[in-house]
Amino acid sequence: MDVERLVLREVDVHGGHPHIVGLVDDFHEFGYAQLVLEYCPHSVAEWLARDHPTEAEVMRLFGHVVSAVTFLHALGIAHNDLTMSHLLLSTSNDVKLIDFASATLLTELSKSNDELDLGRLLVSLCSHETWSRKLDACRDHIEVKLAVTWSSM
Repeated sequence: MDVERLVLREVDVHGGHPHIVGLVDDFHEFGYAQLVLEYCPHSVAEWLARDHPTEAEVMRLFGHVVSAVTFLHALGIAHNDLTMSHLLLSTSNDVKLIDFASATLLTELSKSNDELDLGRLLVSLCSHETWSRKLDACRDHIEVKLAVTWSSM
């Protein structure tokens, strides 16, 4: 939860982003960290299954995801777990990216001069076997931000 809180605070410090869930409050209670997040009543997966959206509607939401990931990368943050289950919809049907527990601060990774080591570190951080295979295939010429983006496809 510490990484998630750190990422959400960093996003907030930079003015927030319309497609990243907002942090309303955070506190400790009974020895546990608690995060109060912006209300998002639906998941993108539910919406896709229920509403059978048009290509234009899907492309609009995909644009939201790209915008959120681009913003995170500009802050030096890689989400590392972009899946349908981490995409919610706000009350106005805008995508909200959630769950930053697996996030990596790219600024910390960039301190290494060895790109191969960066690739191996990213592979070890990715929680999905498919992502690891994709990253491993390109590790000889890895560009960290591009690899993280590609691995989420």
